[in-house]
Amino acid sequence: MDRRAVIRLAGVAGTVFLAGDGIMTGISAQVAERERDDLATRWAFTSPHDLEPQARDLLARALASLRDPGHGVSGRQRLLEVATDAALLAGHAAVAGGRYPVAWELLTTARSLAGQTGRPELVSRASGSASTVLAHTGRPQGALDLLDHARATAEPGVWALWVEMAAARQYAALGDGRASYGALEAAYGQLGRGDGHGFLSAGGYFAGWDAFYMAGQSGMVLGLLGATNEALAELRAAMGAPTIRARATGRCLVDAAQAYTVAGETEMACEAAVEALGECQRTGYGLGVSRIRQLRARLPANSTGLACVRELGEQLRLV
Repeated sequence: MDRRAVIRLAGVAGTVFLAGDGIMTGISAQVAERERDDLATRWAFTSPHDLEPQARDLLARALASLRDPGHGVSGRQRLLEVATDAALLAGHAAVAGGRYPVAWELLTTARSLAGQTGRPELVSRASGSASTVLAHTGRPQGALDLLDHARATAEPGVWALWVEMAAARQYAALGDGRASYGALEAAYGQLGRGDGHGFLSAGGYFAGWDAFYMAGQSGMVLGLLGATNEALAELRAAMGAPTIRARATGRCLVDAAQAYTVAGETEMACEAAVEALGECQRTGYGLGVSRIRQLRARLPANSTGLACVRELGEQLRLV
């Protein structure tokens, strides 16, 4: 990576470069990998508002270190891979916080870095991750285009599972039930096929992708497809997990509200949404709050007189 590219990407990370040779303190590849793995391990139980700046800081220091020729070829490669993972973690945290423009910038940085690692599987992770921004901003076809690219080089296991589950959600958003169920089945076929390293490390970003978590994801897809009873059964199962991930309860409640909305059960949707809103605020889950706002905007115009709809609107005004 040349010096100008490092400076440009570090600007995205929030690095402040000083005049002349002055630059923020770099980091060794070994320390960078340890910090990356620690961030990934804490992902499932840490507020995105806390995790994003920490991942940005690691990204900035890894990029700063790439200017130091003393790391050698192997060290620079390891730092580049850590920088990619840090950008991915920061980007996903920004998505979870509902900060979509910031997330897009970070995940675009991740794609640029991944392309320079020479590792197709990292490019797959970066492309798939970038799809989340399009998915949450109402562009399911654009998200699927990125997911198709991610599929081509996705390594078996948790990442292939993530890609297929993400595709299932986008097919459902487009109303393509057959493709959605196919992707859902493919996702379940990846369960237990192994983890990766770094961003995908065991106990890291994908910690807890077990039967309970998959039930929650399935519930989201089934709700979008209008299979309300099946969706609610899956979501109840997900919330019965012995150890619940941060944001998981809020997400399941939002998905339940979504399922009720699709089924035309406005009052039930509002009750679930009000409960979800409190949980999302408690865990800093900005994405959940954003989804509840979108849900409120899609409620039937003739429902505005209902007490539950008024309550939901009042609660949203206070956020």
